[in-house]
Amino acid sequence: MKKLLSISILAIIFFASCSSKTSSKTEVKTAPIQNNKQVNNAKKIVIENKSTLYELISAKDTTNKNLIIFIDPHADGKFIANKIKDISQKLNANIICLNNVENNIPNYIDLINKDIKDFSMQTSINIDKIYIVGFSGGARMAYQYANKNNVEGIVMCGAGLGNMMGNNTDFPIVLIAGDGDFNFNEQYYSPFSDIAKDKRILSLSFKGKHEWANSSLILFAVNYITEKKFGYNKLMNDFLELKNNNEQYAAFKKIEAINKIFNTSETKKDFDNFISSENFKNYITSFEKILQTELDRNNRLANSVLTENWNWWNNKINEIDETIKISQNQLKKASYQRTRAYLGIVMYSVTNREINNNGSENIEKYLKIYEKLEPNNPDLKKFKEIYSYQSNS
Repeated sequence: MKKLLSISILAIIFFASCSSKTSSKTEVKTAPIQNNKQVNNAKKIVIENKSTLYELISAKDTTNKNLIIFIDPHADGKFIANKIKDISQKLNANIICLNNVENNIPNYIDLINKDIKDFSMQTSINIDKIYIVGFSGGARMAYQYANKNNVEGIVMCGAGLGNMMGNNTDFPIVLIAGDGDFNFNEQYYSPFSDIAKDKRILSLSFKGKHEWANSSLILFAVNYITEKKFGYNKLMNDFLELKNNNEQYAAFKKIEAINKIFNTSETKKDFDNFISSENFKNYITSFEKILQTELDRNNRLANSVLTENWNWWNNKINEIDETIKISQNQLKKASYQRTRAYLGIVMYSVTNREINNNGSENIEKYLKIYEKLEPNNPDLKKFKEIYSYQSNS
C-alpha cells in the first residue's frame, strides 16, 4: 500500500481536543494508564527546585544550555521525572517535566512558554535549543507547539500524525507506539513510501499498550532528534538478530533507523535489500490489510455505539475477547487488542458527553459497555458515582 492509511475518526477528535482553537467536537481524554499509588511511592529524585510548575532535572554540565520538556497528559511531572531518572544524565540536557499542562487545557502554548521563562529565570540559563517529548495528548500538544515556536525536535509517544505524516516540518520527529496502542495506525507509514527514507521522521514500536515507552527507547528517540552518535555495530547486530528471528516489522524499524542515522551507500543497500525481499513484501501486504480492516472495524463499531443495544455490545465484546484469546496470528491478535482499547476511549468520550444529560436514554447502556471494557477504570467509577447521585436526587 503506497499511500498512507486513512486517519481514524477518533484521531481527528484527538487533534481537535488539543487545538488552541475552540472546537465543537467532543473533547476526548486519554484513558488513564498510570497507577497513582505506585507513582506516589516511587523513589523521588532529590533536586532543588523552587518552581511548582515542573520537576527540574539539571544537566551535570553547567555550561549545557539545551532544554528538554516532557509533557504528560495528566500533568504528572513527578511520574515522568521518576520514569526517566536512570537516563536523565545520558540525555545531556536540562529537563523539565511539566505539572501544569494536561489534556484539554486550551492555553497550553502560553503555559509551556511560561514554564520555559520560569526555567530561564530560576537557573539563569539562556536556552540554546529546545526539544519536547510528549505522550498521547501531551504528544499532540508538543507537535502543535513546535509548529508555532522555535523547537529543534520532538518525540511523540502514543500519538501520531496520520494523514499529516507527509507534511514538511523544520524539525525532526520520532514517533513511538506500542503494538497494542489504539493510536498505532496514526504512526504507521509504508516501508515503500518516501517517508521511510526521510530522515526527519522515524517511527519506533514496542510490545505494549497505550503507555509511555520505556526509558531506553525514550533515550534512543531523544538521541536521534539531538543527533547524538550511535554505535553502528550494535545496531546492525540487533537488526540481524531480529531478521534471523523473522521479526519482520521490528527488523524493518531497525534497518530504517540505521539507514537514517548513518545515511551511507552501504546502509541504503542494506535497507533496499531488506524491503525488496519477497518475504518482507508478503508480510507487509498482510500487515497493511489487517491495519485497514482494523480502521474499518473501529469506525463501524464507533458508529454502532448509539444504534446497538447492550445485548449486542455484550456479545460483540465477548467476540473480540475470544478472538484475542485464540488467534494464532500475532498481527490479528494485536489488531483486536487495539480495537478493544479504542472502544474504551470511545466509551469515555460518549459517557463523558452524556453523563450530565438528565433523562438520557443511553447513559445506562454506555456505563455497562464501559464497565465491560474497563471495569477498573477510575473514570468509570467517577461516572457511576455521578449517575448514582443523579438517580437518587
